[in-house]
Amino acid sequence: MAERLEEIQIQFQKRNARKRGPTSSDQFNDTIEEIAHDFAEFNTQWNDLLIPLTAQLPDGSEGLIASAVDAFVDGLDGKTVFTDSRATSVLNTLYFNTAAERPNTIFEQLDDVYTTINLTREDLENQISNKILTASQISVIDDAALYSSVNVEDALEEVMIRANIAVSATALDLQYSSVTYTVSNTAQAGLHTVFNTGTNGGTVVVNAFNGITFNSGTGEFTILNTGTYKIDIAAYLLQSTEATADVLRLNKNNGTIVWDTGGNLALPSGFPGLVSVSVILDFTAADVIEFEADSDGADTIQTIQGSTFNITKIA
Repeated sequence: MAERLEEIQIQFQKRNARKRGPTSSDQFNDTIEEIAHDFAEFNTQWNDLLIPLTAQLPDGSEGLIASAVDAFVDGLDGKTVFTDSRATSVLNTLYFNTAAERPNTIFEQLDDVYTTINLTREDLENQISNKILTASQISVIDDAALYSSVNVEDALEEVMIRANIAVSATALDLQYSSVTYTVSNTAQAGLHTVFNTGTNGGTVVVNAFNGITFNSGTGEFTILNTGTYKIDIAAYLLQSTEATADVLRLNKNNGTIVWDTGGNLALPSGFPGLVSVSVILDFTAADVIEFEADSDGADTIQTIQGSTFNITKIA
């Protein structure tokens, strides 16, 4: 381990002698020894430690006069200390200032680093900017008349594909639809789609949706992306006469029953009964889902306001 600069302990003492009196040889010898000790300490600290420590500091002799660096004149800071005093145009060239013909100072080295970072950032921003098209640069031709106000998500996805932008899986996974009867429908006999106001009357409003579209004229929900979905239904149903063979079911693509009550549901008459359904099912993109009710014989079932259908993509 190298020695460090230390405080010098001065041993020299002032000794007074009588005027014109004899000088004590002991005192004289002690004074000489003290002076010799102190000079030795100064020599060690100055020559052996301080000089090597400051030997690499710039003194204005390195490189061009116009860009000279002198720590002994201007003091010590990042502008007057070399990053690597051994750097040359051949050795450790990253730390050499070619224009000034001397090593870089710490300030100059850091300034180069920050300049490189900013140039790289600007170049990256320009590359990204050139890859992202504006709306006016994207041409989406709807030759087949595929898009309408109820399936704008399809149009948006097509725009993103035309713009060569990857569709975010996270954004697409945030899919849901929620609808509620605000005006009860007309009582229906036989098999019918519960949330179909086109045939059944009444009013159904869309509370919120993203990705999963609802058609009130048919009572159907259309799936945007393949995945796992959770369906929650709270239906207030009023039957004309109490029966025991009513059926409630979820129909996929107008033919596949993916859930039902098995024909053993008894709805009350005279007042609405609350039927709660909670089920998790897998669906494929473009699947059409509808909630159906089938009354017993000539009995009718009316869907009362407040009845709600929620579907959410969970995986």
